[in-house]
Amino acid sequence: MLDHLLERPVLRDQLSRGLVADARDPRDVVRGIALQPDEVRNLVGPDSVARLHAIRGVDVHVGNAPRSHHQNDVLGDELEGVAVGGDDAGPNAGLVGLRRQGGDHVVGLPALELQVPVAEGLDDRPEVRELFTEEVRRGPPVGLVRFGDLEPFDGPRVPGDGHSLRLVVRQELEEHVREAEQRIRGEAFGRRELLRQSEKRPVREVVAVDEEQLGIPGGAVVELEFSTCERLRHSPQRYRPAPMPKLEIHPFSEEHLDEAARLLAQRHQRHRAFEPLLPGRFEDPSAALGEVEAVWGAERASGSVGFRAGDLVGYLVGAPRNTDVWGENVWVDYAGHSVVEAEDVRDLYAAAAARWVDEHATNHYVLVPTFDDALVNAWFRLGFGQQQGHGLREVATGAADQLPAGLEIRNPTAADVDSLVEVDLALPRHQRSSPVFSTRPLPTEQESRAEWTRTLAAGEEELLIGCLDGKPVACWSLVEGGRSSYFQGLARPEHACYLGFAATVPEIRGSGIGVALTEASFAWAAESGYTSMGTDWRVTNLLASRFWPRRGFRTTFVRLYRHIP
Repeated sequence: MLDHLLERPVLRDQLSRGLVADARDPRDVVRGIALQPDEVRNLVGPDSVARLHAIRGVDVHVGNAPRSHHQNDVLGDELEGVAVGGDDAGPNAGLVGLRRQGGDHVVGLPALELQVPVAEGLDDRPEVRELFTEEVRRGPPVGLVRFGDLEPFDGPRVPGDGHSLRLVVRQELEEHVREAEQRIRGEAFGRRELLRQSEKRPVREVVAVDEEQLGIPGGAVVELEFSTCERLRHSPQRYRPAPMPKLEIHPFSEEHLDEAARLLAQRHQRHRAFEPLLPGRFEDPSAALGEVEAVWGAERASGSVGFRAGDLVGYLVGAPRNTDVWGENVWVDYAGHSVVEAEDVRDLYAAAAARWVDEHATNHYVLVPTFDDALVNAWFRLGFGQQQGHGLREVATGAADQLPAGLEIRNPTAADVDSLVEVDLALPRHQRSSPVFSTRPLPTEQESRAEWTRTLAAGEEELLIGCLDGKPVACWSLVEGGRSSYFQGLARPEHACYLGFAATVPEIRGSGIGVALTEASFAWAAESGYTSMGTDWRVTNLLASRFWPRRGFRTTFVRLYRHIP
């Protein structure tokens, strides 16, 4: 390594490359400002020579290298023990440097010469200046250029370069010129941002645009010179897209069913790309038609459709459910809406909701597929908030978790009814607390006991209870998917079951009994021939909204809610 420190740059020829060796390590290409054609003339002082610090490793008289202008006979210059990069404007016949090792990468300004006239001259004659011999001094060079203002020489300039805060204006630049700018990590909003007085090197990385990158030998390029704090900017393309045809809103009617089914099938196809467990048959418009007919055939159903340029581009249909449970309400079900442009749903809702509110239906619910972020966001911007999550997962069994001491999982019997009342009331009590604040009334103990008695007698549900010292403290209830009103149509896969109820008394939460009951539920589902399982949870229920996704359930639909005061 020491022999590198003893090597000395030796001039063999008049250099046509414009680089000065760094005497700190003769094997390195210059680490400071490269004295390129035009760049030296503009970026350094009024005499077109570099004013270098006296104690640095290069003497004060360094001139400009001549232009190559794509000369056919190019000879690579050599320094003894020093690799010298090539001129940015021409090829490097000597192969003394690889790409991204030229002076343009040191300076950080794009080389834009491609057989073009000199920007400050009146002709295209080669311009040759004397390059004085390099002299190496003994002191350890710290850098090549001293700190100080860099001044342009007095001569023809790029129009407008005297404005200290204006960007350089291009005349006719190819699009590739912006390639150099795009590698800067952030746009420079003022010309003073690119090069600072106290810096020895460019603040940001800029990639040179050489001939290989351009690839357009005959392209029209203008050569520009930059003074301090100036940068190259490509004017943005200005255009106005063709205006979108106006959305025409009409009331939904039976004549719109076929086109609405087509839109629904398209939406479901996109949804299945996001969640393959969803039933595939509804990608067929004929199958989707049955779902649209079902929501339109509900009692007091109404809605709106949107047309653009004669084509149906969206529909929205809602109908009320049980008012004893949901109040004065309207539900937009799984198949209740589909749009080409998410924003259009806002117009469709505005038209349909006017009638709903006139009919005093002020609680509005809508089930929205989660794959379409823009659609969910459009509903949010209508004043809706997320209330419920609906999830799916595959049925798979793994190693059963070991139960904590004293806990067991089994099916309930009639002797467990009194204890199950406490488990049954644990969930609605939790839902009435913060941050859920459910307003649904709590069932009485008598109502709960009667419900448990009927459930055990019917035998239509698979009930799994967790017991502590023989007493029920948790219960999971599963049914065939079609038996749940929340798990129908587009949301329910083939051969799926539904986990419709899960509750744990407060004092046992966190013991692991919930995880064990969930694993036992998966095992029962697999043994029963089910391939997937669905469930739902209130998103403001912090325990449930964290527990079920951690058990592998993926949200496929969200129920959104808005109340009109």
